Amino acid sequence: MRNDNIRKYILPNIPYLFILWACLKVGTAYRLAAGGNMGQILTL
Repeated sequence: MRNDNIRKYILPNIPYLFILWACLKVGTAYRLAAGGNMGQILTL
């Protein structure tokens, strides 16, 4: 029964964890990038 709970709640949400991780990486890169607006920073 415990494995059913894991499959039901954890496994469907794993892709969202990767999306969250990627967004956090982009946010950190934006925060640490020097000057400019978002368009200039993303094209570097």
